[in-house]
Amino acid sequence: KGFRVQNIFVEGRYYVDRNGLKTLLDIDKNQPIFAVDLKATQEKLMKLTWVKHARVERRFPDTLYVHLTEREP
Repeated sequence: KGFRVQNIFVEGRYYVDRNGLKTLLDIDKNQPIFAVDLKATQEKLMKLTWVKHARVERRFPDTLYVHLTEREP
């Protein structure tokens, strides 16, 4: 059961819609953590209007960490 996504921790989200973000990430609980393409996920996040910078990391054994820097309105 190790190395499967159990948590997705998002930091820095204020303006980005929570449900839209979940849909965009398209990551399922219990999905193998190594199956998540970090670079592709980061590139998808960078296409969002509010996102100035995004970083996606694996935090072993079971967490994906997303850090967003949003643009100022």
